[in-house]
Amino acid sequence: MLLAALKDAGADVKVFIRDAAQWPELQALGAKSFALGDMEDAKSIDAAVDGCDRILHIGPPMHPHELEITSRFIDAAKRHRLSRFIYYSVMHPLLRDLAQASALIATQPGHEFASYELAGPELLSQEDMAAIISRLLGREIRAEALSLEAMAETARAKGASDDRVTQMLAMNTHYDAHGFRGNSNVLRWILGRSPTVFADYVERLLARG
Repeated sequence: MLLAALKDAGADVKVFIRDAAQWPELQALGAKSFALGDMEDAKSIDAAVDGCDRILHIGPPMHPHELEITSRFIDAAKRHRLSRFIYYSVMHPLLRDLAQASALIATQPGHEFASYELAGPELLSQEDMAAIISRLLGREIRAEALSLEAMAETARAKGASDDRVTQMLAMNTHYDAHGFRGNSNVLRWILGRSPTVFADYVERLLARG
């Protein structure tokens, strides 16, 4: 979605990938060129950034070296005197809205030095979302949350490090106690329209079959 939105906004996108086999799919989505490298390798990042005007960096969440990885991209942006470095971590907007907002921020003037909270327009629990899906499908859908212990066990079974599991547990414990709340006014301003509500998102998926 992000590549398509950037293409629609008139951007010529170079993607940074580890495997050249990924390129045909990304090209079909709208990328113009690619650079091979590794986020752990500063030299490959520096080579990839050469010739670019700005970076849109989506960091690997809860990666044990997330800070170092992001710092490498920032350093490369400084060395090559790029006009803009865009980094995001978001608060439950729906994907199409996020892609469009990111493309507008990346391609339009006036967003320099800004920090934006990109939040969706609804405060929905898992039960709320299940009820909306049930209504639209015409049959009951139930939401069943895994316990934190089960989530941690599943993450470890998939190879997550102890550090990542600890971060996941701390984050989800906080969300369980306090929720994850945000204000959608900024997203509405960037998009120039009301952000998508969950029911419209589900209806869009159903229309695709």
